[in-house]
Amino acid sequence: MYEIGKRMAKILVFLMSATILLLSTGCNADMFNFFKPKKFQYTLSSEITGSLYLDGKAVTSEVVYLHTAFSSNRYISETMTSEKGDFHFEPTYHYQTFKEPALHESSSYIGIYIFVDGKKHYLLEARFSDVKPYEFISDNLLDLSCEINSDEYHYFFKNKFVENGLDLEIISRCDLKGFSEKILLNKDT
Repeated sequence: MYEIGKRMAKILVFLMSATILLLSTGCNADMFNFFKPKKFQYTLSSEITGSLYLDGKAVTSEVVYLHTAFSSNRYISETMTSEKGDFHFEPTYHYQTFKEPALHESSSYIGIYIFVDGKKHYLLEARFSDVKPYEFISDNLLDLSCEINSDEYHYFFKNKFVENGLDLEIISRCDLKGFSEKILLNKDT
């Protein structure tokens, strides 16, 4: 009986040593991924590049802010315009352990703005209900041309996701492309 217990103890020590060795060297580590919680990635904004103008002249050394949001999570980053008035933001991502129950109930938001005389002055605002911005949003974010003194417009884009669905919208004072309709934003409503 004593010999059986001694033999089982040796086997147990061997198995534990082999397990520790495998885990510490990373060998076959993928088989242990079930111990790690899965992270869901949401792209809040794709890469953003643009130029900022005031009466047709490049605005230099101006702070441009990017506000992105998903569900109750908010992110604000900033960049400075170059001597040519150019600005750039890297993509913004949100990671979380649990998947949102219904994306259409969890709206994502992109807002690009500056401050003029101490007041927030939006260059672009967009909302979407997906794990990343819709293609027409990402396409427009890659080459924005924004005139500070221009009016804000509702830009409407054909809804490719829902047959006979409402058009999708971006509010912006930047020049956008690919829209089906452009309407001046009425400040009184």
